[in-house]
Amino acid sequence: MNSTVKPPSRFATISPETMALAVDVARLGTGTIDYLRDEVVLDPRAAELFGFLPDEKISRSDLHNRIYPGDRAAVTAQLNKLFDPTSGHVMDITHRIIDKKGEIIRWVNVRKQVEFAEEKGSGKRIPKTAMLALLDITEHKQAEERVRYLLGETHQRTKSMLALVQSMARVSGRKSSTDRQFVDKFADRIGSLARNQDLLMQHEWRCAPMTALLATHLHPYMEGGADERIFCTGPHVLIEDKAASALGMALHELGLNAVTHGALSNETGMVKLDWRLGKDEKPSLEITWREFGGPPVVAPDEGGFGEFVIRQMAEHTLEGKVEVSYDPEGFSWRLVLPGSKVFPASPPPSDI
Repeated sequence: MNSTVKPPSRFATISPETMALAVDVARLGTGTIDYLRDEVVLDPRAAELFGFLPDEKISRSDLHNRIYPGDRAAVTAQLNKLFDPTSGHVMDITHRIIDKKGEIIRWVNVRKQVEFAEEKGSGKRIPKTAMLALLDITEHKQAEERVRYLLGETHQRTKSMLALVQSMARVSGRKSSTDRQFVDKFADRIGSLARNQDLLMQHEWRCAPMTALLATHLHPYMEGGADERIFCTGPHVLIEDKAASALGMALHELGLNAVTHGALSNETGMVKLDWRLGKDEKPSLEITWREFGGPPVVAPDEGGFGEFVIRQMAEHTLEGKVEVSYDPEGFSWRLVLPGSKVFPASPPPSDI
């Protein structure tokens, strides 16, 4: 006589204590629903996720009322499938949870399965009990939202950058006497834009430290000992993202002009750049660029791209006030930014 002995299930050795530990490690909230008595029993984690007290008496309507109103239609559609005894459906849905005041407190993923029983008299199969498990996915949803925000920002910035590149090409071409000169100027400005984008990406498109802006845009002009002739002093502040883009371009043009025509075009000139937070009724940031010891200063022709960046673009994009002086003894540039473009930070003042 042949007989087949089935090996014991590998799950048969898992104790209730081990299962409870697994649920805890997975950070799952669990509960049961008694449809005949209209009672909901949640474990402490599930109760916390739904905003109930651990020993609070809960009905099905209480549970439903904690679902965000905008998500209730989708939940109801899933429940209709779940209550069909022939469907074998397991509910799997993501929705938001609100508190008693109607404020959204978190996102959860909920799975639920129903056990049916025959109704006395009619013989119909009706929902008897359900087991539910839920997982807090709030951080995951926030990360998704952040990705969507960054993608949107990237799209808008790409369009703005393309328009700016077109403008740079037109003005650089108009002001260049040779093709080589045009290529050099255009490549420098494109490189400045690229470095600015890298810096902002490192800070998730939110802001850029003033010291990082200086290092990014003045570094190309600090070769050959020029770094010992550029003095930058000021407190540690963060510049709002769009303001950082415009300020970075202005710093690039100031550095380029200093190397080409100004204080850094000889062996003895110096540049002093300092910034300070204003203490008036309206908070502000004052940035001053001064050149000393360079060749006699000659005011440039109007219409150049650099002139446009340090004047009109700085005032329009930064909503600031610009003062430019072409004093024969040394060029100077002063920008006052409104406090809305600046975020004071905690580290001590820096001297780079």
